Amino acid sequence: MMQTISVRFFARKDRATDDGLIPVSMRIGLNREHIAIPTKIHVKESEWLADQGRIAMVSRQARLKNEQLEA
Repeated sequence: MMQTISVRFFARKDRATDDGLIPVSMRIGLNREHIAIPTKIHVKESEWLADQGRIAMVSRQARLKNEQLEA
């Protein structure tokens, strides 16, 4: 039996903090079952690229957060 695994990152806009940051979660899928895991990374909504599942590289800090997500 063949299994499919997918990993995607998404921002939880419904859980924005008071200072306007949104948490990034990781969704892992295995054969049509999914689980969402918080990454403890927060970003500005304007910096999040939803179609790519990553932070727009506008600063050194954003680059470091993208590296954390890739790891």
